[in-house]
Formats: sequence, C-alpha cells, structure tokens
Amino acid sequence: MSKCQPETQMPEASEASPLLIECQGFVDSDRDCDDLVATIEAADDGDDAKPTFRARVYSGDRMRPRFNGYASPTPVVIDLQGVRVDRRGSKLPVLYAHERGTPIGHTSRVDVGTSAITAEGVLSVPSERQREVIGAAKNGYRWAVSVGFEATEREFITAGETAMVNGRTMRGPLYIARKGTVKEISLLSIGAEASAAATVSAASGDNAPPAPGLTVDKDLRDYIEAQGFDVDQLNKDQVEFFEASFAQSKKADEQDGAPETRQAATPGGTDSIEATDPDPDPLIAERKRRADEARRVHAIDQICAEYKGVTAKAEDGTEQPLDVVAIEAGWTPDQTELHAMRARRPRSPAIHTSGKAKTHTLDSIQCGLMLRAGVKIDSSVFRGFDSIEAGMPEFLTSDVNSERFQKAAEQGRKFRGASMIEAAAQVVELETGDRPVGKRDLIEAAFSSNAVANLFGTTVGARTLQTFREVPDTTAGWTRRTTVPDFLEHDRVGLDAMGGLKRVRRGDEAEHAKRSSKGEKVQVARYGLQYTIDEQDLIDDRLNLLDATPRQMGQAAGRLIPELVYWLLLSNPTMARTGAAAFTSGEGTLLTAAAFGKASLSAMISSLMKQKDGNVTLNLTPTHIITGTELADEVVQLTGSAMLSNDSGAGARNPMARYGLAPVADARISNGVNHPDTGVLAGGSTTAFYIASTDGDGIEVQTLDQTGGVPMTRTTNLTQGKWGIHIDTKFDVGAKMVENRTFRRNAGA
Repeated sequence: MSKCQPETQMPEASEASPLLIECQGFVDSDRDCDDLVATIEAADDGDDAKPTFRARVYSGDRMRPRFNGYASPTPVVIDLQGVRVDRRGSKLPVLYAHERGTPIGHTSRVDVGTSAITAEGVLSVPSERQREVIGAAKNGYRWAVSVGFEATEREFITAGETAMVNGRTMRGPLYIARKGTVKEISLLSIGAEASAAATVSAASGDNAPPAPGLTVDKDLRDYIEAQGFDVDQLNKDQVEFFEASFAQSKKADEQDGAPETRQAATPGGTDSIEATDPDPDPLIAERKRRADEARRVHAIDQICAEYKGVTAKAEDGTEQPLDVVAIEAGWTPDQTELHAMRARRPRSPAIHTSGKAKTHTLDSIQCGLMLRAGVKIDSSVFRGFDSIEAGMPEFLTSDVNSERFQKAAEQGRKFRGASMIEAAAQVVELETGDRPVGKRDLIEAAFSSNAVANLFGTTVGARTLQTFREVPDTTAGWTRRTTVPDFLEHDRVGLDAMGGLKRVRRGDEAEHAKRSSKGEKVQVARYGLQYTIDEQDLIDDRLNLLDATPRQMGQAAGRLIPELVYWLLLSNPTMARTGAAAFTSGEGTLLTAAAFGKASLSAMISSLMKQKDGNVTLNLTPTHIITGTELADEVVQLTGSAMLSNDSGAGARNPMARYGLAPVADARISNGVNHPDTGVLAGGSTTAFYIASTDGDGIEVQTLDQTGGVPMTRTTNLTQGKWGIHIDTKFDVGAKMVENRTFRRNAGA
C-alpha cells in the first residue's frame, strides 16, 4: 500500500481561509497507517435493516494528507482540542473516496477523543458504489477510511522546534491544524492485501457463518487469526478468500527467500502482528527501502545538528558521535532524540558500585523511595518528553516493558519499607564503597553527596508531577496553550484581520496585507515553593516531606493555570487594542443582564455569530458555555436536551442543542479568585454566564520553552554548617486575554 502521495507544493492561503484536508491515512513512510480502516457489518434480513460501519478515522499522529487536491510535502497534525464536527456528528455525509457526488451513507455519531477521532454510521444511500463497498466487505475486503477536515487555523512548526499536540511532543517541520471542522467521512479503496481485509461480523443468507465441522488446517487457521479474525465466525467464501491470500503469501516467501516484514494493524487499531510485504516487484521494494533509509538518516542528521557534541557508546564499547552510532545501529529518529535529550540532562556524580551492584542500584533505591512516597511509577504521566525535560530519572521515563524499568521496579520493592536514613545509607555505600558507622558519620557523608540530593529530589519531583497531572483543569479546550523562549514580553495580534482579498488587475501586484500595531503582550512569570530536609528530618523519618508536602505542591501548581484564567474572566481586564474593558456593551461583548435561559442564551449566541472585524463578518461559532456551579445543571439541561417541554404550539425540538456547546462549570466563577501573584480579588458571581468561541484567539496560557509545561523540581545541598538539602519547585507560566471579541458575558439576574 502506498504510504504517501507524491510531494507537490502546498497551495498558499491566508491564515483565515480554510483548507480542506483529506486525511486519507497517508502518513510518514516510517510509520504504519493500516489502523485507519473501516469495520463494516452486513445487515440482517429485514425491510429496514441497513449495513453499518465503524472506524477510527484519525489516530492523532502526523500524516501527509491532501490539501484541496495537492499532496502536502510537509507532515500535518490535527489538534484534536480544536476539532468541531458538523451536525454534531449526526447525519454527516459518508462519501466514496471524497467524491462529493458519490454519497454512500451517513454517520450516526462522530466522537473526538484526546488521541483519536472515531465514527459510526449507516451505508444508507443505494448506489453502485454502495453495493461495491458492501459486497467487497462481505468477501473480506478491508476498506480504508478517511476524514474530510476543513482547517480554519494552522500553525507552522519550523525544523528543530517542538510543539505539544494530542498529548505528544512533536518536532518540526510540520503544520498543526489548530482548529477546524470535520465535514465528511470517506471510504477508500487503497490497499487490497490480505492484512487489510475488513471484518464482516453480522451476516445473513449465503454469508452465514460456517456450519460446525468446516475443516481449516492449523497453518491456515494461524494465518487467519494473525489477521485478527475469528475463524469460527467466517463463512465458506471468506475462508476461501483467506486461503487464496495465504497461498499467495507462501508463494511470495518461496520466491523472495526471507521476506521483509512490516508492522500490520489489527482491526482495533493496535499494531500487533508481522505481515509480509505484498509488493512482488523487487525493484520497487528496493526503491522503497532506500527511500526509507534516506529519510531515517536525514532525520537523525537534523537531530544531531541540534544536539551538538552528544556521543553514544558503540558496539565496541567506545564513545562515538551520536549520528554515527544511531545510523550504524539502525536507530529510529525517536530513539536518537530520546538518547540526545537524556544525554543533555544534568547528571549526578558517577556511582561506584560494590558487590551488591545487581540489586543495590540508584535506580532501585529511587524506585523504592518513590513507592513509599505514593508515586505510581507505571503511570503514563512519566512517559513523555515533558517528563524528561522535568528531570525525571531515566528508569522512570523508560517504557514500562523495558528491561531497565522492570529491573528497577522489581528491585525497588525491596527498598519500599526502608526508612529515609536507610535509603541515604545505601546511596552513600554506592557512592563511596563504604558504609559509615554511626548516625553522625552517616549524615555528614550523605549530605556531602550530590547523589543523596538527587535521590530525594527525584522522589519529590515525581510525586509533584504526578499530583499536578491529577488536578482537574476546566480551562483545557477553550484556552490556547503556547510556549515562549524567555521571561520577556512577547506581542500577540488579535482578530484585527487583513480584510477581504482585493482584486488584482492585469499587470498589477496584490496589495500588501496590513496588521494592526495594537496588540496584547504576553509574559510568563515564575511561581514556586521551597523547603528543606535536614538531619533531624532524616533521623525522624519524616515521610510527609516526601509524600504530603510534594503532593500539596503539585496540587498548588495544578490550580495555578485555572486561577490565572478565571481571574482574567472575572476581573474584566483592559484591552490594549481599545483601552477599554474586555466586556463592555460598546463592543457588544457584554449583554443586558438577564436570567440564564433559552432567550438570554440565544441572544448571546446571535451576538457572537454577528461579530465583525471592520467590514468583515467573522461568523464565530460558539463552542463553550462557562458558568459557576449554581447554573451547571440548568446549562446541561438546556444545551444537551434534544427536546424541550413546550405547550405553546412552537414545537418541542430544542434549538440550543444544535450548537453542541460544551458546558464548563467551575466554582471559581461563583466564589471569585485571588490573583496568584498580586493577591487582588476578582469577585465571583452565582448568576453570571459566558460563552466562548475557539474559532479565534481568546485567552492564551504560556509556559516556558523546554520545561514541558509542567513544574520543575531542583535540589541543592545546604551550606554554612547545615546538614541537609534544599528543595524548590518552580512553575513558569502566564496567562493573558489576547482577544475579547471571541467571548460574550451576561451578568445574569
């Protein structure tokens, strides 16, 4: 199956204009895309029964899609936080190969999750294409699936820069489609190899499951089950289909010798099996292999150009330049980058091991202390570049199935019951090769060692990071998250748009776009807490310094972003563009106070959608409604109910439901918020309600680059005659309302 379309120049477009992205499952050639397939269920006999399908239509990863018919030379990622779905996912067109004149059905639901887009639907439109899709599916064909996505806002990440999207850190060059709308779902006839055959899980008539006793030999049964199918649920025709495919693959193996393998995906989207390359042309296969290798080497060269001077251990035990080792050893770009990042992290002094080296290691002692402090070492919180940037130990950021993590976890359980002073003694013995006799000598040796500071510091950092991730953040989804390189002010431009396109007459040049010079300035600030662990704490085994205290620090850091964001909403800040308050009747952002209900909400939505920028109508779509806890139930009832009780004769269908507003309820709106820096109180309201649109900028949250957007923990030894370590946790973050016209506020009544 072709992995990507031929690369051509992507058409240019203004930042405000939408581009249709046809995400057809074409991804980078070093990644598999067979998880983007449709499972089609044939209907049972009956007048009203229709075939249905279900599929994961986008996996959240980078891809090389088509823009308005042009294949993108640069990978693209759709930011799932900014995805909206036409018609709320119901009755969305299902097309054949994105041909708008060839509908074959409609969706019953489209779900946008944190890591993927999934869809279900009905093949409801009788046509030759529909019958082709159903017939092929019954015969075992596995249709590919695609999503037509209209991107309204794009961000370009240059080479060497990184961005967090869909819970993953991705490195440029790439485009991020930050906002847009799912317009349609398509089934595609790409990839006809056996590993891409579709499941028919509900058949009738001559496609009924085989009668008991249908003979399938062991090799064929193993082959079919390796594709993810239950042999006992297949009918005779389907078994014959797989039998022919199996015979073809065996013939290819005999001709090619040891066949090349690749990862193939099971129908659920989980990569789990090895399938032979179906390409019978050795010349084409060799070209593909060389192209893949060239892409791998080029990516490694780019990584090593950024991380200059990093080395790695070669097979002969010598230290060699990272690019030499990575290319020779067959490392992937991700493996290379992970090694480079870890090599750049500050390291503690070398540990000299004694005869207990196999079980008494710094990894195992750290792991044991973490377990005692309540750290969930197998949590996904620690598997990502942000954890590496936060300084977590290498065993903790390794895959849970890796040998290093498994050894640390197994050996760490032996130290789970160790006291703080016992753990310190173990580290001193690792550091010096000798175990001091007596508490005084032990304490002096322990706090003279950076290894002990590292031991306690990583435990505190892990506990803080875990708790930080567990704190609910109700601002996620309707605020924009960005990074800045330093603590200086950085300019942001709001909705002041370029206006419409101007006619270019023969022989003339297009006018230069103009932006307003008035914009907001964003800036991060440092927030932090600190405390010490001294010799008395060590002797008294004060576990709360490794459990309760960092847990409270993580909770405080987790509350910081919501406090900054809701303070902006409640304080009604002055906008640099106008010199006036963000919510004011003059700009239409503040509506006449009225009790929450259908009429007041409808007026707010209408006002937002009619928002203009000069002569340009922006037609902003409301996406979120934000209130205190008192209105939470009413909001859910009004926005989520399909029908309303109505005896006036106006009909019972709820018009508010069509907007798909996401309800956001937070007690800070009711109680008010003190600014984390100044302490100034922004008073709350039990009646106020807001709506927001993610079609444009609103409130932006900034974190410092290369911090992973998480709190960082640092440990240092005490000085001036004091025995102990100093621990501080810092979080570099800021928030600013960069555009107010994407919001509406009603004070309520």
